[in-house]
Amino acid sequence: MGTRATRLAALSGVVFVVLIIASFAVASPPSTGSSAAKVQQYFLDHKHQMGVSALLSGLSVVFGLCFFGYLRAYFNKYPGVRWLSSIFFAGAIVFAMGGVITAGFASAASDDPGALNASSLQLLNYLGSDVGYGALVTGTAILYLAAGFIIYKSRALPVWLAS
Repeated sequence: MGTRATRLAALSGVVFVVLIIASFAVASPPSTGSSAAKVQQYFLDHKHQMGVSALLSGLSVVFGLCFFGYLRAYFNKYPGVRWLSSIFFAGAIVFAMGGVITAGFASAASDDPGALNASSLQLLNYLGSDVGYGALVTGTAILYLAAGFIIYKSRALPVWLAS
């Protein structure tokens, strides 16, 4: 079975997913094509929800890194793929940074939206949507590629997961 800490680390993946889903369920900012007035009104009307969403996103990063660290340790048990498990975890860190950046912009916009003009809030909304995107996509690609090679080479998990 494993130690209690090992089982908790494995369960951190479930918490990670629940927190991400909750973050999106609590608040979803307007699209980047929205007018400045619409963005301003949204942030004024949903200040607390956006703050909670940013907090949940930040917490999901913590639990996500715990889960990916657990997977890295699991993959490290298999000879010949240790270097790939390091690349896998590096992808997790890049992915986590994308989440932190996105949560940071949401937090900044929800901190005191009344003190910012419509254009400033529109810029924060745009940056929150697009700046972290590159890290999220790149980190996910690194994670998936490394995990696929690890699974295919080591048979640590069912091979169909590597497809």
